[in-house]
Amino acid sequence: VMRVPMESSETCPANLKPIVQAYVSRNSGDDRKPGGVGQELRLLGAPSSAVLDSKGIPVSPQDAQVLKQEYQTQLFESVYACVMATETLLFQNQENLKAKAGAAHFLTLLPRCGYADPHDSLAKVHGVDDAIAILRELPISSLTPAYDMVG
Repeated sequence: VMRVPMESSETCPANLKPIVQAYVSRNSGDDRKPGGVGQELRLLGAPSSAVLDSKGIPVSPQDAQVLKQEYQTQLFESVYACVMATETLLFQNQENLKAKAGAAHFLTLLPRCGYADPHDSLAKVHGVDDAIAILRELPISSLTPAYDMVG
């Protein structure tokens, strides 16, 4: 955004890593169809090294574990990019803070928008209207289709 590369997910900030990992855990369980997982990996440009049959089903339990691990790694990378962008562009943006009078004439800074419960859902955001207003004021031309929709 500011012509600075995003840090690697290997150096994911400590406050974001459990949020991203919770998302990955919720969305990469054994209930996922292996054929669909293999297809998603191919679409991401990261075909699996697991041996799969013609329907994309792993041929052994070891291959199923490889497929799942590769999917979890790719999912973490993708979700991390979105969460890091949201954290940087919205939640840590100075426009996201509003001052509120506190005790003894101290001012408290409160966020206008943020995740409601990020360990449970990244879709629940408080202050949606404020988030959209902040996004519209950012000097960016394109992010992801979801962000582009509010522009």
